[in-house]
Amino acid sequence: MKILKFLLNSTNQRLNKILGKKLNIDNLKNYHKHDVSDLDHNIMMNPHSRYIRFDKNIINKIKKNKELTKILNGFWDNNKFEIIWGSSTLYNKTLKNATGFRVARPKKKHTKDVAGVHIDLHFGGEIRKSKKAMLTVWTPLIGFSDKYSLRLAPKSHNTNWPSSSISKQKKYITPVFKKNYKFPFKFIRPNLKKGEVIIFHPNLLHGGSSNIGNVSRVSLDFRIFNSEISEL
Repeated sequence: MKILKFLLNSTNQRLNKILGKKLNIDNLKNYHKHDVSDLDHNIMMNPHSRYIRFDKNIINKIKKNKELTKILNGFWDNNKFEIIWGSSTLYNKTLKNATGFRVARPKKKHTKDVAGVHIDLHFGGEIRKSKKAMLTVWTPLIGFSDKYSLRLAPKSHNTNWPSSSISKQKKYITPVFKKNYKFPFKFIRPNLKKGEVIIFHPNLLHGGSSNIGNVSRVSLDFRIFNSEISEL
């Protein structure tokens, strides 16, 4: 659990730097009770701001993870990857060895803290044809039960989504589907244990994961890109 604590500490430090607050990992779950306005929260959740960097030690541990290596070899036929955040197309900034974090306050009072349903294949506004270009690792740091976890639609990754179903806007780093689009899939929210993650296909429907618990959810999105494919 040392890596989990490192990630939580790094996220907390980044939040304090952006907000000028003195949050700590022991009270971060009560983030929604702190004096943070919706405006400040939205500024913090801009993709320019909501990222943390990894040192070589963490990157080496990730690359040596046997489960991840097995998954990548099975999906890509190789395990060579880069962890990338940002987009040179949308934000003129691409960060290697960095990942994005997100804080979602309880839905009771904060209804707009989460992105709508989307796929990650075109993350950063880059249109990718290869479905083996990347994978996402959703990592909860605070909030693990189905009240907090990622909402996703099993088997939806086999669908070729029409471009007409995507909402034309730049609010999110990944374009979301139109609110009136009818999805022919059932969504689930897994119950996770501390230290568990969700690794999923870039064409899988997910999102709209409102926090229906009582504490603030904190999570990371690792974007793992296939080094053998040039669609970065």
